[in-house]
Amino acid sequence: MQRIAWDLLNPIVNYANILQCEPSFQFGPRTISNHQFIYVSKGSGNVEIETREYSAGKGDLFYYGPEVIHTFKADQLDPFELYGVHFTWHDKLTAVKAPQSIIDVSRRTTSTSALQNLMVIGDKGLDELKIGDQINVYGTGIAELLLDIIKQFRNDSEKSSIANRGLFLHLLLLLHRHTHTVAPSFSPFVKLLFDVKIKLESTALLPYSRKWLTEWSGYNEDYLSRCFHEQFGIPPHQYHLLQKISKAKELLEHSDFTVSLIAEQLSLSSVHYFCRLFKNQTTYTPLGYRKMCRMV
Repeated sequence: MQRIAWDLLNPIVNYANILQCEPSFQFGPRTISNHQFIYVSKGSGNVEIETREYSAGKGDLFYYGPEVIHTFKADQLDPFELYGVHFTWHDKLTAVKAPQSIIDVSRRTTSTSALQNLMVIGDKGLDELKIGDQINVYGTGIAELLLDIIKQFRNDSEKSSIANRGLFLHLLLLLHRHTHTVAPSFSPFVKLLFDVKIKLESTALLPYSRKWLTEWSGYNEDYLSRCFHEQFGIPPHQYHLLQKISKAKELLEHSDFTVSLIAEQLSLSSVHYFCRLFKNQTTYTPLGYRKMCRMV
């Protein structure tokens, strides 16, 4: 696993293209020297990343990094159309035209020797974005962004590289939003975790109760709390507190309620606890935040 902070991202698109595959066309097994997203815009086929096999269809986005062995094989009757973008996560704009190294290799024979393929952006928590082998992003706007990136790369003008950096960052933000939003392809249990997340948002004005986790899910409180933390990168109680902070911001921005009244509305134990919690999360005192929001 690799991890990079959001504020250290300076992505560079090194190469971008559209590939219309012939029936049964295959590339790989191979490795590359940088990173790549491949999006299936049409057709179907099979993909192998290291020793992991996937059926691929419209809307699937694949990712792999350097030295990760990958193979794409188009279906005979319904071959792929693929959008491919080679990139680096952090580099100078002058590196855009750096030559790309593509190496034909042999498949790995055992799963024990397979490389892990996971990129993580941001610290653990709600800002974290995990990018693995495959995710379906159909209907998210990511396909359109990839097309824009390809057009900019082909344009090869003075501003293309900086434009593609902006487009690529936008793509990552869309991908983050998508991975933190429930999707039809999710398992019933993951959908249940999203239901719990929504209920925590809707109960922000109430005191937190661990019993909710069992009442809402039917699972043991400790087990569901662990699963929630694993899915969203934050424990349920902490997520509930963040919803209280969000509600507090709304009240400070759009009402003239006193700080004491807002603490009472949020079912917090004291105004002192509220002020300490708010400052820890925002770096502002409640009144300092209200003053800042009323400036232009």
